[in-house]
Amino acid sequence: MNSYVLCTTLTCPCVPGQVFSSKATLSNHKKSKKHQAWELKQKEHKIDNTKRDNEIQILKTKLKYSEEQVENLINEKFELKNFILILENKNNELVKDLDKKTEEFNALAIMYKKLKNTKRNIYHKKYI
Repeated sequence: MNSYVLCTTLTCPCVPGQVFSSKATLSNHKKSKKHQAWELKQKEHKIDNTKRDNEIQILKTKLKYSEEQVENLINEKFELKNFILILENKNNELVKDLDKKTEEFNALAIMYKKLKNTKRNIYHKKYI
């Protein structure tokens, strides 16, 4: 029959590979300046990582907002282009209408001059 023995290995991540012989030696190690400096460094790394994670989250939020703004501007540009097309069509209609009215006005002006000249000629012939 196989028998297995369960052993507790006492280690500390600040000194990889080192096994401490007892809880007392591990406890003394944890009080050492080397271990305390390592713990402080770990806390600083954790704080730095949290700051970076927060900054990443802020940048992701700003990016999402910017992407939404770009999408809104693209939609607004599309709407403005359509509005410009509508205005151009209306302008073309108005120009055609103005050209037609100008032609009518010019025709009436010519007719008025002819009528005026005819009236003058009639008046002139009548009293000469």
